[in-house]
Amino acid sequence: MHDSGSGASTIGEVLAARAAQNADAPAIVHTRLGTVSFAALNRQIETIRGVLRSAGLGPTSRVGIALQRGPEAAVLSLAICSTAILLPLNPNLAPAELQEELGRIRLDALIVPGDGDLPGWVTASGGDFGLFRATSAQSSFEEIGLQAVRPVPRRHEPMAPTPQSWAAIFKTSGTTGKSKRVPVTHENLVEMARKMERWLKLGPTDRATCIMPIYYNAGFKATLLVPLLIGCSVAMPETASANDIDRWLTELRPTWLTAAPAFLQAVIERLKALPDGVTHSLRFVLSTASYLPEATRAELERLLAVPVLEFYGLCEAGMMTAPPLPPEPGRPGSVGRIPEGELAIRGDDGSLLGAGRTGQIVLRGPSVMPGYLFDDIDGTPSGLEEGWLPTGDLGTVDQQGFLTIAGRTKEIINRGGEKISPYEVEKALLQHPSVREAAAFALPHPRLGETVGAAVVLHAGVATPSSELLDFIYDRLAPFQMPRQVHVLDRMPLGPTGKISRPKLSETFKDRPEPVEWPVSPLELQIAEIWHRLLKRTDIGVDEDFFEAGGDSLQATEMLLELERITHQTIAPSDVRAELSIRHLSEVLARSAESKREIMTLAKAGSGTPLFFFHGDFMGWGFYAFRLAELLKSDGPVYLLHSILDPAKGIETLEQMASRFLPLIKEAAPAGAIRLGGYCHGGLVALQVAHELEAVGRTVESVVLVDSFSINARPVMRALVPLASFGSRFVPGALGQRVRRSGLPTLWRMATHILHGDRMIAKRVVRTVKTGESPVWDTSQRTIYYRAMSRFVPPRVRADIVCLLCDEYATKEEFAPGPWRNISRTVRCETLPGQHNTCITTHVDVLAERVDRLLAA
Repeated sequence: MHDSGSGASTIGEVLAARAAQNADAPAIVHTRLGTVSFAALNRQIETIRGVLRSAGLGPTSRVGIALQRGPEAAVLSLAICSTAILLPLNPNLAPAELQEELGRIRLDALIVPGDGDLPGWVTASGGDFGLFRATSAQSSFEEIGLQAVRPVPRRHEPMAPTPQSWAAIFKTSGTTGKSKRVPVTHENLVEMARKMERWLKLGPTDRATCIMPIYYNAGFKATLLVPLLIGCSVAMPETASANDIDRWLTELRPTWLTAAPAFLQAVIERLKALPDGVTHSLRFVLSTASYLPEATRAELERLLAVPVLEFYGLCEAGMMTAPPLPPEPGRPGSVGRIPEGELAIRGDDGSLLGAGRTGQIVLRGPSVMPGYLFDDIDGTPSGLEEGWLPTGDLGTVDQQGFLTIAGRTKEIINRGGEKISPYEVEKALLQHPSVREAAAFALPHPRLGETVGAAVVLHAGVATPSSELLDFIYDRLAPFQMPRQVHVLDRMPLGPTGKISRPKLSETFKDRPEPVEWPVSPLELQIAEIWHRLLKRTDIGVDEDFFEAGGDSLQATEMLLELERITHQTIAPSDVRAELSIRHLSEVLARSAESKREIMTLAKAGSGTPLFFFHGDFMGWGFYAFRLAELLKSDGPVYLLHSILDPAKGIETLEQMASRFLPLIKEAAPAGAIRLGGYCHGGLVALQVAHELEAVGRTVESVVLVDSFSINARPVMRALVPLASFGSRFVPGALGQRVRRSGLPTLWRMATHILHGDRMIAKRVVRTVKTGESPVWDTSQRTIYYRAMSRFVPPRVRADIVCLLCDEYATKEEFAPGPWRNISRTVRCETLPGQHNTCITTHVDVLAERVDRLLAA
């Protein structure tokens, strides 16, 4: 540092030199208290130092301070580190955490707020340290002082500190593991000031902005102490909210701002809300604590018209790279130029690497701490290796000396041998316009060891699902880097220094049971059966990722090829992208089938009697029926007819659906006998088609009904359904609309309960009337089909009826085969193994055998 500060070697000496050199120059400017000059600040520091020395505190005494950010914390922290060893405490921690911390750091004295009662965590800690109250400043800085509450039990000689004396002990962030203690010397801090003065071209006319908590390393060193050591002034807003930035930028006139990316994003949102922008004196903005998204940097530069810079700094060494300032062009993605001889890249074998090679960043030099205090606060600092500090950060230095960060060694996720940096995942997520903060972390995996977890905080007022975020980062990450899910949080968990804590995220989500939804639809069951066979597992939900379930690329290719074969569809690589789950594959295949706009598909060619099969799979396009067609031994062609109910297209009833099929059936089989069949509601459509074909003289040999409702084939329902439908026409207004829409489904549901012998039917009716809710009153696709079936009265047919019921439905009265005898002279019935959806998928071979045998008979 230049002028009289250049030869000074301790914090107190440098501040005294600044006071002698520029006595009246502003030191701290506060929105409420006004300005304190360097001379007045130095006098106040000397007064407080006298109080501390008189109490028996010296250069080796540990003095804790638990105050919120403000002028009291600023002045007292400066006085403490000039006299003794400063240990800042975060007063916002839980009382139990603070009490535990006191036990670890074994203070000689503690400073707490002067207002109100003593905090409970202080009184509960006993009396083995001196206690002071900080007097509050109401109108001027001169009111800030100390009041002794309890004497210091261990007195030290009031000696002057040396350059090698410890000025403070900070706590590391703990973002990757257990926090450590970092002692920093007077020389470390004075050297950090010299670097920042030189690299940022700072002088007496510059003014820092102290908005970060002073109990954090960066808040105290970078935004308060170092600017004062340089001779700059410090702007201290009373409230450090980004919502007030336009006011304190105008009032306090700082020339640089240091803040974390989350705060800078909040600044952007505030500036955008100001119609006339903001008047300011800023020369540049420094981003610290975590990765700065390029979009945030560019937008803030646009709004403020000043460079937004990143640098490489850490608690153990302070600022260690020089960001390029105009007129030198910016280097987005880089964190600045390294100081020669003080930063290097080290390989796994311990050798220092050349330009362009990635390895661990190691540091040395006068600003680097003497070592870590791991477990014992009274222990000897350690952790340096041959004079170098291994940072745990991975990086590369280019030919021009610019450093780029690649991640941290302890954060690297080992996913089945693939090494993944959370940093890359976070950068990809932060490019999404909805994402405000992002963090990637390791999660345990039973087969891969570890896998990638991710969490984000979104901008206010946006709602972006995990699936959209996954799709967004698909092209920005390699497949092995992809997280299975992106958790959307209200806020990120923070470590002791206010940084996002990856260990806390890992702990939060490692055992969190994801809600498992099992395969249910026919197509989901078909896909699941392939997965079970390939992965040797049966406990796979519809949202589980194929690779997370233990699959590899070769198995994935085999699985997709088999799916294409059994569904007669093509799956493009772009269709599966970031998500390879049963649900997603079902959606992809359904979209593929829908894009063909077919309502009838030839599944199997032949020359014998044709079978037209109404597959009834309204969500999955009846892919199971391709396998059924392959297994049928008859030599006739097999046509699949798709479910096409759609109120928007005027198809609301099974009769309307049947009328759409008739021309296609007549065209495919213009003469001769035919066979019809259907599953679930498809069986009912088959009956309607049989009736209409018979009405024009066509011969229908048989109608195969697989798990089709027979409830409306009963005489009472055959009379009641038309009557209820006719009566609903005379109910006026909105009630009439509701009755016409939901009356018959409700009647059908009541009839089902009666058939089951439900004695609670009256209470169910009363509850439905009171709540106004019923499972058959929603607008889902399933309810659309339920409503159509409830309105359908099966017509009489001359064809034989073959009734096939799965084991699950064979005993249910609403599927009983007996009522079919009311509409056909010949009814044959057999059972199928499995449940409603598995009898056509898992047991499709049995289904084919039954159909072959019964049709042949």
